Amino acid sequence: MKVRRLSGPRLRCLLQLFDEALRDTDIYPSVITGTGSETVLISEEPGVRLSLGFIGIKPLQRVDRMGALSRGVARMSLEECYYWHAKCRSPSSPNGAKALRTLLAEHK
Repeated sequence: MKVRRLSGPRLRCLLQLFDEALRDTDIYPSVITGTGSETVLISEEPGVRLSLGFIGIKPLQRVDRMGALSRGVARMSLEECYYWHAKCRSPSSPNGAKALRTLLAEHK
């Protein structure tokens, strides 16, 4: 599933999350942050964590909030990541991503 495409400050704020999420895989973060011309298959666990970062960071404008969101997702347990991923992607919970941003980045 293609989640999002990021560049500039949003991508820079998520680089640490990429490193941490992909640490135990055979995927190098540079493959994902490269030109975007190839498809990369990511296993479910790091994929859920990265997906949360992409979903949460998209509407943010302030770099400090982007960094706070990225650090917050990196600190979450896997169970928390699954919970928030379901909350953000559920059609019955349209404010899931906003709640995640409020929790991690004090974004209202």
